[in-house]
Amino acid sequence: MSVVLHIGLPKTGTTYLQEWLKLNKDKLRQSGVAVLSSAAAHRLAAASLTDSSLSNRADVVAIERDCTLPQAVKEVQDDVGHVRVVSSEYFFHCEPSDVRVTMDALGVSVSSIICYVRRQDRVCASGYAQEVKALGLAKRIADYGEVSYEPLLDWNHLYEKWETAFPSATIIFENFESCVANDTLVKTFRASIGATGVETFGLPERVNESLSAHLTEFARILNEKRSVYDLDRLMDIQGRTKLPPFAFDQATTQLFETIYLPTNQLLAKRFPLKFEEYCTSGWRPNGIDMTDRLDAEQQADILFRYVSRD
Repeated sequence: MSVVLHIGLPKTGTTYLQEWLKLNKDKLRQSGVAVLSSAAAHRLAAASLTDSSLSNRADVVAIERDCTLPQAVKEVQDDVGHVRVVSSEYFFHCEPSDVRVTMDALGVSVSSIICYVRRQDRVCASGYAQEVKALGLAKRIADYGEVSYEPLLDWNHLYEKWETAFPSATIIFENFESCVANDTLVKTFRASIGATGVETFGLPERVNESLSAHLTEFARILNEKRSVYDLDRLMDIQGRTKLPPFAFDQATTQLFETIYLPTNQLLAKRFPLKFEEYCTSGWRPNGIDMTDRLDAEQQADILFRYVSRD
């Protein structure tokens, strides 16, 4: 049995691609590509988590409750004769060697490993905004302290770990931001899973969109006050208002550059013409950080839009 692993990094279109797989599972299956359900894919990833701080998280416990490992294994084994696409953001948090143990126990051969990456400051900024939006985070950026090296954000190191664990697999790293800018996210993913010639449906809209800089700060303030609010209403405001995205300030962005530019250069050598902007100095934010900068008038304007149903 052969599988393609999509190790979805946070905020790199993972949910979007999983929704695309779900929408097109019948068409893909007809071409010999089977899509493992999200529940089963997440369960296989959860089985490979060895860090108790992660495996005991509420979301992981819910995954284990909703889909047992035998159920996930059965779904893998039912698709005889198909290449199986297994997509889960939880693989990113696993040690590749532990994933190898899980796959070997299932008698599964990993043919390809797909990973989309973003510039490190942007993926962290987007992750912060997501935690404010979805997890009730109230922490300020300054409270995190100075930026320091994090192995999980070292994309070249990430490549090396998966290459070591799966030496026979084809490892594909893609530039998420370039794919979005060129509208090639689905195109590159289709090619990676062997479905280039398959006629598929497109998704009608963005999935799991982040709040803008102003609305992220508005939501953070509400989280700080432990106020319950309607997230859908904030997203509706966002859809009606042109506001800049959330991003770290220039000083913080510069710290990320100093730390990760050298290792990004190593990754760029592995994948020519894909990551040049990640390994070129002069990084700039693509948005703003409104933490503690949302004045009373701006708060009042957002509140007015929030309570208004026009």
